[in-house]
Amino acid sequence: MPRRPLIKALGTQRSDDAQAELERARTSVLRWWWEYLRLSRDYWMVCKTSRSLAQTRDDALARVFEAFGNVWDTDFDTWWLERGYEGFAELTGPPRVKEVPQSRMERDRMAYRDGQLWLALPLALTRATLMRQIGKILDKEEHARHRPENRLALSTATFRVNPVRYRLHTLATMHHVYCLHRALIEKPKYLSDQGSHAAQAAYQHRADVFRIGQLLGISPVNARAARTQEEQRLRYNRMRATVGRFLTRARWLIAHVEVGQFPVFRAGPSTRFRFNERQLEQHQALESEWWALDLQATLGGFCVDDAKRVHYNEYRS
Repeated sequence: MPRRPLIKALGTQRSDDAQAELERARTSVLRWWWEYLRLSRDYWMVCKTSRSLAQTRDDALARVFEAFGNVWDTDFDTWWLERGYEGFAELTGPPRVKEVPQSRMERDRMAYRDGQLWLALPLALTRATLMRQIGKILDKEEHARHRPENRLALSTATFRVNPVRYRLHTLATMHHVYCLHRALIEKPKYLSDQGSHAAQAAYQHRADVFRIGQLLGISPVNARAARTQEEQRLRYNRMRATVGRFLTRARWLIAHVEVGQFPVFRAGPSTRFRFNERQLEQHQALESEWWALDLQATLGGFCVDDAKRVHYNEYRS
């Protein structure tokens, strides 16, 4: 049986078999990579309009399509086993400590590269003494700066997990915020015939944003009832602001995952020239189909009905 590849995003050890690797991937950051890719409208449009050649002028988006394919026509397990793992597999092994040849001629053939350090080790010393002295040398600033804090920075995979600090729980919460906001607010706006009064629409928007925050437990202190109308307004506003920040970060994550970067918490690259006129016309014809999709995380989450049951009573003057 062939060995499974090394996937640094799953740890420093190879999995014994495909099933063991899948078990680790299911609850890893790579699962959320897949889940966020399923939120991308542009990626969905490419999948719907492309066959072998990606229908986009964005090379990065096309590269993701060629590697990951249609992530809506399958489940995570099937996708991972058939093609998903390949994009995250290390292309080369990690750097290794080598013995410098004693022959000067052979040493001259070896290139002294940046990021390497050659040492002369007196073999008569004890192992403990050698390790202690080597450690002191490696701790020097000029050497220590070459060692990244996160091992993912050394990855040689085609698609590398961005070596930033994140929590899987936070990625999940941002995903739920985006999905609920899309279902409760963005989708009704798209489907609406604009018949409702503007003030009433604004009230519903404020209420639904608050409901999302309370349902997901984003800011418990601001979900509690206040003693005064003024304090209640402040709590509602603080909750909506917090939900807004989560929503913004979710959009950043989507903007970057569709070009093969995750997780990235900053504004995404420009998409202005991503599609030509013919492609945009195709997308317009598919718009209603896009909004008909249920994009809730396949790992489970909160449904729209749960949010609608959250009580909201805005004080009015």
